[in-house]
Amino acid sequence: MTAGRPTSYNKGIIQKVHEYLDSCKDVKLGKNQFDVNLPTIEGLALYLGVTRKTLYNWADEHEEFLHILGVCNQTQADRVINGAMSGKYNPLISKLLLGKHGCIVTGK
Repeated sequence: MTAGRPTSYNKGIIQKVHEYLDSCKDVKLGKNQFDVNLPTIEGLALYLGVTRKTLYNWADEHEEFLHILGVCNQTQADRVINGAMSGKYNPLISKLLLGKHGCIVTGK
C-alpha cells in the first residue's frame, strides 16, 4: 500500500507541456529590449499547477515525462546560447544559466 495523494499525472500532461513550451516566446519591447520568456522547470510546474518536486517524481515514474523535462532544459539552453551569441541576452546571466546546464567550457 502506498501513502500520499494519488498522482494527477495523465497522458494529457504531455500535451500541456508542449503547450507550455510553445508559449515561451520572447517579446520584443523596443530596440534592443526584450521580455525574455525562457522555458523553466519552475515555470512548467506553475503552468501545470503542481510543485517542482511533483515534476521530478513524475520523471522518476514515467520515462516519457523524464524525456520531456530533458527537452525543456535543452530548449532553454539552446535559446540562451543563441540569445547570448546574438547579443539579445545579457552575457553574465547567460553564462550562469549555461553553467547550470553544463554548457560552459572552461580551460586555457
